[in-house]
Amino acid sequence: MNPIEQFYEKAYQIRFSELNAKGYLKPVKIFDYFQDIASEHTHHIGISALDLFVKNLTWVVIRYHVKIFHYPKWNQPIIIQTLRNTHKKLYELREFTVLDSDGTVLIQGRSVWVMLNTQSWKLVRLDRNLPNHLLTVNEVIDPEFMNISKLSQVDIRRNFYVRKDDLDVNQHVNNAVYIKWAIETIPDDIFQQCDLSEINVQFLNDSYEQEQISSMTQCIEHKEKIYVFRHSIQRNHDEKELSHIETRWCVFG
Repeated sequence: MNPIEQFYEKAYQIRFSELNAKGYLKPVKIFDYFQDIASEHTHHIGISALDLFVKNLTWVVIRYHVKIFHYPKWNQPIIIQTLRNTHKKLYELREFTVLDSDGTVLIQGRSVWVMLNTQSWKLVRLDRNLPNHLLTVNEVIDPEFMNISKLSQVDIRRNFYVRKDDLDVNQHVNNAVYIKWAIETIPDDIFQQCDLSEINVQFLNDSYEQEQISSMTQCIEHKEKIYVFRHSIQRNHDEKELSHIETRWCVFG
């Protein structure tokens, strides 16, 4: 297999517009970077979402697990590496590593993607829609991708309307927006004291323009300035759950 078919890397530099109020990269921007490099990689091997649209196919991410060790700051050069594998002829497993200029790992991420038919929005098999040379063999999905439990109670709830700006090329809410909605429910004192250090995301259903969304949150762990929250993103008109998310917040040393 040609290495570029499985591995890809690119250098970036953190832009001022991507900084949060604390002066470093907004957590949600991590997912924008991951989506960008995944899309660029698939474009180089001829299977990006835009390449697939002409075949009535597209990619959709269904899982993320990300660990943040250090947040990059303004103008800091970083390198993002991504590695793809296929699993059970249905799943594209993609890993991400963000490095600083010295090779120190800043962020690690894993994700699971599926290919959908854009007319039926049903799952299709990769072995019937990808060239054989792009099909790889991988072990079972990492146990860190286990399902996220539902909330047992709602401690915090906020409502949002889906805006035009929230939509992506598939005409539904972009995956990073769900993470933004979850973060918006973190209490102000915790948000000011702590930083997001780990996030586990399970995408369940799609959302579209003008729908009203509820972001509901439960604190499931609190000890020594470490907080763990469980989030449920729900569409209000039919109470369908769109995403389950767990976030871990701590004070970085």
